Parts: sequence; structure tokens; C-alpha cells
Amino acid sequence: MAAVLPRFTAVSLPKTKDVAVETIEFAESPSEDIESKVPSTINELISLRAQQSGNDRPIVAYPHEGTDYVDWSPKQLDYLVERAAVHYSSIIPQRVSSDDAVQVVGLLGNSDLDYLVAFLAISRLGHSALLLSTRITDEAYESLLASTSATALLYQDSFSQTAETISTKLPSVKTGTTFAASSSHTSTGTLKPALLDPVRETNNICFIIHSSGSTGLPKPIYQTHRAALYTYSQNFGLVGHITLPLYHNHGICCLFRAIHSRQKIYIYNARLPLASKHLLATLKQHPEIRILYGVPYALKLLSETEEGLKLLSRLDIVMFGGSACPKPIGDRLVDSGVNLVGHYGATEVGQLMTSFRDHREDKGWDWMRVPPHLKPYLSMELRGPNLYECCVSEGWGSKVATNRDDGSYATKDLFEPHPTIADAWKYYARLDDTIALENGEKANPLLVEGVIRQNHNVAEAVVFGAGKPRLGAFIVPAETSSLQDDEIINAVMPKIEEMNGSMPWLW
Repeated sequence: MAAVLPRFTAVSLPKTKDVAVETIEFAESPSEDIESKVPSTINELISLRAQQSGNDRPIVAYPHEGTDYVDWSPKQLDYLVERAAVHYSSIIPQRVSSDDAVQVVGLLGNSDLDYLVAFLAISRLGHSALLLSTRITDEAYESLLASTSATALLYQDSFSQTAETISTKLPSVKTGTTFAASSSHTSTGTLKPALLDPVRETNNICFIIHSSGSTGLPKPIYQTHRAALYTYSQNFGLVGHITLPLYHNHGICCLFRAIHSRQKIYIYNARLPLASKHLLATLKQHPEIRILYGVPYALKLLSETEEGLKLLSRLDIVMFGGSACPKPIGDRLVDSGVNLVGHYGATEVGQLMTSFRDHREDKGWDWMRVPPHLKPYLSMELRGPNLYECCVSEGWGSKVATNRDDGSYATKDLFEPHPTIADAWKYYARLDDTIALENGEKANPLLVEGVIRQNHNVAEAVVFGAGKPRLGAFIVPAETSSLQDDEIINAVMPKIEEMNGSMPWLW
């Protein structure tokens, strides 16, 4: 990475919650071999961190309620995972040899501590977790479970109706509920010793996430232990706060980057709506947080108040991913002194580029820079006037999929090159998000919608125009707006006209 990353300054952390771990013993002084050992699987990463130095320092924080966070050390987390694995082994048989078949286990629930422990318990049992979004249909769940040949589904109580429907349609899939990982009723046994070959295990599937299903049923995307650990080894070494769900690949990456670097990660309360007051409370109550990971919507909320801008400007890094950040929001943040960094990657290829800059004076937050180690594997292929598709060739450590005959992966993401900075690219749109107009030209509706939504009189905007001579937009006025319809249109038109003057078009 070309940027000079900020150094982490040690801070005094609160005492972790007491958890009885008398049945798991670790050496008082971890051996040098344990300290330097490189994990081959996600489960081994957790086990190693529980035995290495600093295993009593907080590594994960999740709220007991509201924004009242409880800390968990690697040692305590490992304890919870072991107990959960014993509990779930009645549904999911433990693999004790690399010759035992790896099964796919679905996991459905809100992204909380219990969800995290269940995911890690599936890994400890030697199997692959299918991480299901809470925002898809029953038909989509059934399709994903069937297409991955899943043998079991763990679900939270709030999804019991969905689980019953799945059981009816897929009777071969065993089901079981998740439970409160830190509760006293957790099993007190231990698993059998497993003799697994690390060379074979590292190439097994660690977890499976899926596409959104916006153009049909969602498709599974497979991640190996080897590719995942390569991605997680590229981290910032900073205490962080994550607002993304753990069934989102960017959320998973942020979590495990923290664990890999042995730095604490605060996980947003899954029971709370994503709201400015909760984000502000966490940042104010925990000044040791130095990096915030979020979607652009979270940044929009925080950028709407002076307090939010002030708190963000104190962080070393504010990093967004998952979707493009509207330019007005990004510009407002960097103009307020926020070190805003964009992240670009895909589940199929891992993280590729970020907008890290050498100096805060460089406000090019929306220009992704290609790191030196990626250059041999990255190609930008012309798809329109000054627009290029990002493609990744075979050999890149995080690549787990291919969609072309030469073994490469074409992302369908379009970028425009910086006019003067080499290897700097600005995200434009998805190749399949474009609207084809009557005259054969193609345009990106997302940019137009983003610009319109920035006006405080607008609640929502939807752009249309396929097969028409020009684009149009439906605008939903904000409830707080006092303007008439024609006044709202007049209010947004100057920004639309400004964007029209600079917006590229596709062939």
C-alpha cells in the first residue's frame, strides 16, 4: 500500500467480563513456536490467538444492551466457541480426520455475538458456514441451501417460521436453534481431538456468502481458508468499530482483520437501527476506537451534525465499503478534516484497492490506488469512452472464482482513470447497472439518484429510462419538506445539470 499508515498508540482498556475457563488450560508463557505459527484455517487462527501472548486482552466487544459494550478476550472467545461446538455437535457431527466429508451448514440470524460464536463453532467442527442474509426471501434461502448441498441450518428464534418453511421444502436439512453463547446453560464438555492435515484443510471452503439476488435467485460465493487468511493478513493494526453485518463479506473481513492483528473490534448492536445517536454514543464513550468501518449511509448520518464531523475527524481512518459514497457526502467529510478512505474489492477476489493517500492534504478520497503487489494481477479493459472494467488474473492470493477461459475474473465494475495520477481509478458503476436509452447510449442511474437524494427536501429517488430517449426520475419528497412539487424539482435541477456536464457515457 502506497500510503503511510498511522501508528497505533496503546491505550488503557477496560477489564474484560469474567468467564470461567478453568477447563481450558494454556501455558503461562506461550512458546516461541506458538507465537510465530501461521494459521492454516480460521479455527486455527482463533485457537492460536487464545494461546499466544496477550490472550487476556480484549479482542471483541459487543453490547449487552444499547451501546453498553462487554469485552471478550481471545481466551474467552475460544472458550465460548468450544462450548458452542460441543452443543452444536449433536446436529453437526465433528470432523476428526481430513478424510471426513466437509458439510455445509446454513446460519441465519442477526449479526450479534451469538451469531459470531455459532459461525466459529461451525468452523471448529471442521465444516463450512453458509452465511445467509436476513433480507432475502424464503425461496432464496431454499435455493441457496439446495445449491450448496447444505446438510443443516442453525437459526435464531426470530427466524423460526422461515426454518419451518425450509424444513417442509427441504426435509433432508437438519435444523437447530442458536443460543446465547455466554449463558450458563452452555455445554461444559470438550470436543474429541481432531487430527486434521493443515495442507488439505487450508484449501477447504471456510464460508459461503451469496450475491444479492437482485437479478434472480442469489448465487453462492465460496471462500477458502487460504484465501480468507491471505486477505485478513492485510490489516491496519488499529482498534476499530464495525457497523456492517457479519453475513456481509466486508463485515467478515473487518472482523477477522482485527483478530488477525490482535486489535479490538467493536461490533454494532444488531438489535439497534443504524442511527446517528448510537454511532455518536459509541465513538464518544470509547475514544480508543481509531478506525470506523461502515457503509456510506452511516457516514451520511454522521456528516449531518457538527458533533459527528468532529468525532470522525479525530479518527485515524474512516473507511467505507459495500457501495459507492455519494460525492457530496465524501467532499463534506474530507473538507471537515476526516481521513476518508474508500475500499474496493469483491468476495470473489478479496480487497483490491483503497484510496489511502500519503497526506491528508490529498483530498482524493474517491480515487482508488493500485498497490504494487496487485499490479501484476490487475488489468483494466476498455468498455466505453474512458471507462474500463476491472479484471483480476490467476495467481492473486484472494481470488476464489473465475468467469473467463483464461482463469481470470472480470468484476463487471467500471472505473475511469485519473487524468494525471498513474494507477488511480474512480469507481463509476456496475456494467449491468446501466440503462440503455433509445439512441443506443447507456447511462448510470445510480449517480443521478445519489445526486438527487443529497437534497434535504428529497426522501428517495428512482431513475428510469430504458428504451426512452432520455432519463427520467421519480422523486419522493421528504416529510420535513415544506416545498411544493415544482419547487423541489427546481431545487434539485442545478446539481443535475452540473452532473450532466461531466457524466461519462457508455457505448
